Amino acid sequence: FKIKMQLKLIQYLNKDSTHFFISGNEYGDSSVFNYKKYNETPSNVLLQACNHFNKLSYLKISKTDDPIDFSIIDRFIHLETLILETGITYIPKEIANLSILTKLILNDNDVTDMSPICTMKNLEELRLTNNKIDAIPEEIKNMTELSILFLNKNNISNIENLCNLKNVKKLELSYNNITEIPKAINKLKKLKFLWLISNEIDIIPSEIGELSELKELFIAENNIQSVPIEIFNNVFRFSLKFKIYPQNQAL
Repeated sequence: FKIKMQLKLIQYLNKDSTHFFISGNEYGDSSVFNYKKYNETPSNVLLQACNHFNKLSYLKISKTDDPIDFSIIDRFIHLETLILETGITYIPKEIANLSILTKLILNDNDVTDMSPICTMKNLEELRLTNNKIDAIPEEIKNMTELSILFLNKNNISNIENLCNLKNVKKLELSYNNITEIPKAINKLKKLKFLWLISNEIDIIPSEIGELSELKELFIAENNIQSVPIEIFNNVFRFSLKFKIYPQNQAL
C-alpha cells in the first residue's frame, strides 16, 4: 500500500506542483488526494509530500478522522496559503515559522487559543470560524499586515485588543458573546466591513461614525435600543432587523 500510495502521489504531484489537497473523504474530485484509499495516515502522506514536493504554495487538509503530526509543517517553506479543517484542538506552533504565509484558514476546529500565530507579521488573512476561542490575546497587535479576520462562531466577549489592527478591512465577529463595541474602534481607519450579528451588544458607540472607510455594519440580533446618527456618515449597508427606539436621533 505504501509503495502504491507513493506512486499515486508522484502521479498526482509533479516536482513543480504548487497545490495539494489531502482529505479522508471521497469528494469525487481528482484534485483531492484521499489517503484512505491507500490505507495510509494523513501524517505519512504529509511527510511524503514534504520529502518529494518542495514548491507547494497551497496546502489544504480537510475531513480527516485521524490524528496528524504537524511538526513538519514548517518544512513547506513556500506555503502562501494553508487550510486546516481537521478538528485540531490547538494551533501547531510550527505554523508561525512559515514566513511567507499570507492566508491561514482554521475553520471548524476546536481551537481555544490563537496566541501561537500572533507573531505572524506577514499574515494578511486569518479565518478561525467555528472554534472555541474565548479571548483575543494582546499579542495580536503584532499581526501588522492583517486585513481580513474572521472570528465568528466562537465564545469571545471582549474585542478591545482588535482595535490595534491598523490595517484590518474586514472583521467578522458574529455569533459570539460580545457585550460592548469599544470606543477605540475608531482607530481602525481602514475598516470597510464590520459584522457583529447575534451578540450581546447594547450600545453602538458614536465613534463608529469616525470610520470614513466603513461601508457595511451588520449588527442584527443584539440588544440595541438606539442608533447614533453619526454611523450614517459613511455606512451604506446597515442591518439591525429588530425595532429600535431612538433617544434623540432619527433614522
